[in-house]
Amino acid sequence: MPQFTFSKNNSMSLFSQLVLIAFICIFSTANAKTWYINKTQGRNVLQALIDNASDGDLIYFVDGGAGNDYDMSGPPILVNKAITFQGAYSGAYNSNVRGTSGILTNLTNVVSFLIRSNGVKFKSIKITAVNNEVVLMDARSERYNTNFTNPGYTANDQYEGIEFTNVELNSGFYSCFAGNGMQADFTNVSFIDFGRIGYINDRRTRVNGMKKVTFNRCRFKPLPPSGDFGFDSRGISLDAGNTSYPVVWSGNGTYINECNFENTGVAFSRIKNIVVSNNKFTDDTALVDMIHAEEFSNDFTITGNEFVCNAAPAAPRTFERSRIITLDSELQAVTDFTISNNVVTGEYNFFVNGYAPTNIRIKNNDLSDGFPYNASYIDFRYYENRLKTGEGIDANQEFVSRAITITGNTGFKNWNKECRINVPNTGGAINIDYSQFGGGKVVLNAINEPVALRNNGIYEIVNAGNINKNLASNGAGTYGLITKEGVTNNSVKWEFEWVPPYYYHIKNVDTGMYLETHKGYTETEIKENKPENVYPFVNYAGSAKPKWILRKTGYDGLFKILPAGNEKQSVLSLEANAYPKLIKHKKFNSDGTRSIKEPDNFGKWWINPSFASSSSGAKQIAIEDTKTFEGMNVSPNPANDIVSLYYEDDSQPVLSVEIYNAVGGLVQTEKINSHTNTALDISNLTTGVYFVKASNGMVKKLLVQ
Repeated sequence: MPQFTFSKNNSMSLFSQLVLIAFICIFSTANAKTWYINKTQGRNVLQALIDNASDGDLIYFVDGGAGNDYDMSGPPILVNKAITFQGAYSGAYNSNVRGTSGILTNLTNVVSFLIRSNGVKFKSIKITAVNNEVVLMDARSERYNTNFTNPGYTANDQYEGIEFTNVELNSGFYSCFAGNGMQADFTNVSFIDFGRIGYINDRRTRVNGMKKVTFNRCRFKPLPPSGDFGFDSRGISLDAGNTSYPVVWSGNGTYINECNFENTGVAFSRIKNIVVSNNKFTDDTALVDMIHAEEFSNDFTITGNEFVCNAAPAAPRTFERSRIITLDSELQAVTDFTISNNVVTGEYNFFVNGYAPTNIRIKNNDLSDGFPYNASYIDFRYYENRLKTGEGIDANQEFVSRAITITGNTGFKNWNKECRINVPNTGGAINIDYSQFGGGKVVLNAINEPVALRNNGIYEIVNAGNINKNLASNGAGTYGLITKEGVTNNSVKWEFEWVPPYYYHIKNVDTGMYLETHKGYTETEIKENKPENVYPFVNYAGSAKPKWILRKTGYDGLFKILPAGNEKQSVLSLEANAYPKLIKHKKFNSDGTRSIKEPDNFGKWWINPSFASSSSGAKQIAIEDTKTFEGMNVSPNPANDIVSLYYEDDSQPVLSVEIYNAVGGLVQTEKINSHTNTALDISNLTTGVYFVKASNGMVKKLLVQ
């Protein structure tokens, strides 16, 4: 095949170049073509090649080595076809190393590659960003970037068949930003000198899962973390927590295997079904959690990893040491984690910390060569804002942990530090081998279960800034959330359902639609003083219903209403004495810390008992006793897209569930956790009768509409 090159001083017009490209193509096979480009050509020629290529074609960069960089200065490069980008062949690629090897070709001054197609591949090439403010590999679709505030909008926009093999992504704010996600395989990829995050998925709108992404033998090394967000300098961030859509995102078997993380880590928010295995985390800074999982995340396996803790910061951070595994410490407890066969060396702050996680298995980890700096190895009573003004927890609101297993670990006894857990007064399925720890160092704090601030029932929500304004729906079939005066009908009645230990579903009685918001304010929006322009709405919901939290004020019955899962950063208020909207509930202080920004009375609401017809049509008194569950609860039933399963059994914290059709055919299998509403996606099931069978023998009939 002829080689497509131009001399550095080529005077051919772009049109003439394209004619030559077309001529060369006639020598290519009918199914795929190889397009050649040398170092004298820039971004415009590369874009021309892409524009004239077809799905399945390959663009080959023929030059490499010192002094042979490709200058890609200019606008972003649009890749809207299934094209493979191949660097010059060196013969020195070694797939057994972690990170890249044998790369010759370097594309410099790249603003961004805009991936807008399935099947895009990069092989044996280095791509260097023009600065540390750009997104180097941008796989965010146009749908992702527009209209995500629409309550009913779902962006099904995740690209598939994306591959990076032996690629160095150098610099950029984000090395790779995939929007709602993409199906991708990263093999021997080096993410180097990124300013904030190496690889990020950031869910927007009503997306139930990200496509599977795999990382094998990759390397992650950021610029030195600094500034207010230095703690967030993650190698990988899979984040479904910047929306308030209640479904816990499925990772669909995403795994991170045999990778190196240098002064960075991995972070997960509101996501499930993830494996982190056989990686090496090395920390010299004590700024970034090595592994961080928050906001209702579940179904994780963390196994076979090595944690090398070298951090000993100078003043004023002399008290900091490496933080190994952080489970949510912001009242958004996680569940179902296996932490096994990991090795820790060096001086660390803690091994595992978090607030009231459930169904946690910590087994066969080796900390013999580790040195705990803090008071505990494991602290499941750690709520990071406990001592901050306005963020404490009342005595009757503390969470408990259940189904905690800690066995077979070595090194806990060496330094006589503690394991601390809040447990229920009775039961709890706590299985701890006390011989792993020093005498009296397993501290189980038995407490009462939390109580509801408002029991299940019907209420009116009245604004404290103007007590004539009642929160109201705008009529059946509309998403509108408004206020009304002088009205006593069901449009101003709200059905509260307490979700232990801390949350509430809030449903409008007139429409049967739930109070929801597409998002709360992020730390960046608060830091940069972005406009307050988030307006909650009402929407139909599957069984994964929107969650809200109530925070008490100085008056009985007067509350702040906040979206759950947003770290108390937003609060419901009244704009212009008329329109409900979210305002910021936190602020940045001069020292970089955050604290509560207390709203005025327009950001507080009287939640008053009422009488009304419930959504089922039956008359119901406003305050009911909190319901207990017998067996397995399936709701809603009938269902059409999402169904929630709930059970309570401390002796069996995890159950396998099988769904059968009416003729006995197995159509779906899942795992569910005790004391947890587990949302299942049943959108692929056809209309009909099904049976939900749990591994403990419970069977429930399910109607799918």
